[in-house]
Amino acid sequence: MIKTNLDLVAFFFLLISSIVVADVSDADQADSQSDTSSTADMGSIKESGDPNLVNPQRGQGYGIDFNQQQWKTTAIPPRMPLSTTPKPSFAQESARAMLEFGIIVGVAFMVGGMFMAMVGLEILFDKVADKYREVFKKPKILPDVERLHPAELVGTFSRYK
Repeated sequence: MIKTNLDLVAFFFLLISSIVVADVSDADQADSQSDTSSTADMGSIKESGDPNLVNPQRGQGYGIDFNQQQWKTTAIPPRMPLSTTPKPSFAQESARAMLEFGIIVGVAFMVGGMFMAMVGLEILFDKVADKYREVFKKPKILPDVERLHPAELVGTFSRYK
């Protein structure tokens, strides 16, 4: 009974595998029966005729002959020559270099001045806030730990007596 079941499975497998036909063509292989192949028309050329049809040689009357000057060349029309200015003197070059250096130094002073103005505004704001607390009798806020002097962070010695 088991043998008949195995025979039945084998028969069924053979029946199914004969119906299914897989395409096992590799991508590396070219289809020689294709009409879209680039060499499909080469079979119609008779090699017993002119061999130059299969392998044309340069300058033998096939195609365009680029050696003859029968074609007009398309060249860019010459431009008008640019007016040349005389080379500046050493004094003119030095004056221009000093102007450029002055711009660089001016920008550096501007950046430094703006930084100092920001620091000054912060200090002024702290003084205004302290005066506001003093006038309106507001409690003084605790000092920022990062702004304290390191000696102020250490406890007093009175607790050790």
